[in-house]
Amino acid sequence: MEFLSEEHKILQTTIRRFAENEVRPLVEEYSEKEQFPEIVLQRCCEMGLLGVLIPEEYGGTGPDPVGACIFMEEISRVDGGIAASTLHQVSLGMPPIHLMGTEEQKRRYLIPALKGEIKICFALTEPSGGCDNLAMRTTAKRDGEYYVLNGSKIFSTNGGISDYVCVACKTNPELGAKGISVIIVDKKTPGFAVGRNIKKICWHTSDTVELFFDNCRVPIENLIGKEGTGFKALMGTLHLGRIIWAFYCIGIAQGAFEEAVRYGKQREAFGNPIHKYQGISFMLADMAKDVAVARAYGYHVVRMYEAGMNCDYEASMLKLFASEMADRVTTKAVQIHGGYGLCREYPVSRFFCDSRIGQIGEGTSQIMRILIGKKLGL
Repeated sequence: MEFLSEEHKILQTTIRRFAENEVRPLVEEYSEKEQFPEIVLQRCCEMGLLGVLIPEEYGGTGPDPVGACIFMEEISRVDGGIAASTLHQVSLGMPPIHLMGTEEQKRRYLIPALKGEIKICFALTEPSGGCDNLAMRTTAKRDGEYYVLNGSKIFSTNGGISDYVCVACKTNPELGAKGISVIIVDKKTPGFAVGRNIKKICWHTSDTVELFFDNCRVPIENLIGKEGTGFKALMGTLHLGRIIWAFYCIGIAQGAFEEAVRYGKQREAFGNPIHKYQGISFMLADMAKDVAVARAYGYHVVRMYEAGMNCDYEASMLKLFASEMADRVTTKAVQIHGGYGLCREYPVSRFFCDSRIGQIGEGTSQIMRILIGKKLGL
């Protein structure tokens, strides 16, 4: 069965060539510096690769959910941190504006973002909230022609390099989910501050920071949609976000698998390449099987989404399976490398660390099991 159309095969080839020729040479340097190579984002804009989820009228090439999954897998196959930061703008930063913004907002932000003229990120997670989005404490109170924002965000991907931040906040805290809104904040706004760049065991090539809002006055026209529709925007991007996240995990696992095969053929022990030994070959066989199954189910679910079908149950299962699959595959890849698998100069150590966020981002594995259980009536 063919999962990809000829057009998508061409897109896959283009992105893989870009990842190998332009992204991979940057990985080691920027991992050591713990910085995101912004040139990658710029090159993706120049090549038109970031428009996969945005309609042509705003400078995109989509909406194309399958294309977004291809992009995520192929870049993750080289480096997870670069993949996360590069796709964040189009999969999280721009969707609230695309889904709920006014025509003026769409043209003001989406078009220049896809041209590489501005950067946009999304800020949701808070220090005390985690997956509990309804517990957010960042507020935006109306004051004449402005909203006054107070609060903080953490784990904000691209927060340090973006020109604009789409901030999830409470405009009416007493209304629960109906009191959540999303407001665009210009980085230059007084009262807005970027905190520390968070040191992580994974994603050394991704910009991840704290953000602070201290009586930050934002014009009311920066509200996306109407007051209280922010939670709807979050839910609107949730299922596709989990599907794309699954392809992040698939890419990480594929990259680790390829490194393990390469090492298994090169490394010799007791007079033979180690892949000749059943202990190693069985691990490689299991890795190949796991990646193939996750990818096949992934394309099944994204096709459901593309067809407008309700796939919340399937997206939760996919995200859960793919993230735990990546953990198994990268663990085996490290084991095959032996002691070298624990050395940062070998890519499998990076894939191993980058796989861990798979079970946390876009909803933890425990949250996924709760959602699946509810669908089963448990």
